[in-house]
Amino acid sequence: MSTYFNTEIGRALLTRGAYGMAQPHIAPSYLYTMRVPRLGEDFERHIDSLVVQAYKCEERGKALYAEAKALLLAELGLDDLDLSHQPTYTRNFSETWAAGRLDAEFYEPRYYTLLDRIRNSPYGAAPLLSKARYIREYADIDPAKSYRYIELADINQSIGTVEKASEYRGDKLPSRARLLLKSGDVVISSVQGSLDKVALIPEHLDGALGSTGFFQFRPLEYPAEVLLVLLSSKPMQLQFHRHARGAILMATAASSLEDIFVPEVPDSLQEKITELIRKSHSSYDEAKRLLEEAKRRVEEMVLGEE
Repeated sequence: MSTYFNTEIGRALLTRGAYGMAQPHIAPSYLYTMRVPRLGEDFERHIDSLVVQAYKCEERGKALYAEAKALLLAELGLDDLDLSHQPTYTRNFSETWAAGRLDAEFYEPRYYTLLDRIRNSPYGAAPLLSKARYIREYADIDPAKSYRYIELADINQSIGTVEKASEYRGDKLPSRARLLLKSGDVVISSVQGSLDKVALIPEHLDGALGSTGFFQFRPLEYPAEVLLVLLSSKPMQLQFHRHARGAILMATAASSLEDIFVPEVPDSLQEKITELIRKSHSSYDEAKRLLEEAKRRVEEMVLGEE
């Protein structure tokens, strides 16, 4: 049933029963009378099997991604940090003057605990920008050309991938669609409320446009998969969170990237993380392929093309 309603035919039938202007809804009375095709018991079991396989692949991909993150933090001694909020603390005025920040949140003790642990990790630490290059390459937009556009909502943070990319003509692109992305880049949201939006740009989206709400990094010393796991980890997320500024929409400024540190990752651990992430993304790609196959088979059966 889910596969049928995800086909163009099924979506068209649902849209037919929609009403309202600003936020259209599907009328319950329309759903009560909607008729759906039966496609034969054997065929329906086959589609059911494809969908079940797809969800198993998806869950395996998520599990491998979580395993990579847990392994990295455990190996670097960052998995048992107490980063809970402390309601009271004191700081010297000279420290606030040097940092140029008067907001109390910037000086929370958990940030000092975090940075001390990173700097004293088993293999040492280094500035983020020594391991990845910050890219800000803007595309020249041709109004008549078609572009693929990736925004924050397109990122699947549970696995570090781009879920989808929208197609726009150049003259219809949102004003934020300006970053020229390359395969192997890693993007992370600069907005405080969505820092978990971190993704590795795949080969099939090389040359796509990204929102200017992203920080775009190109690997230098670490493989892209290791950089992805680092940027999606809690120690890194908290550093971006700390450096966010603003009132209504808080975001991290590019100038603050120089103050963000990453732990050194030994080669043997880099290899393990890279392998886990590649398996994770491969499993997730297989899940999407199976769902697309199920959808195609249902469309063909409904249209009598089987």
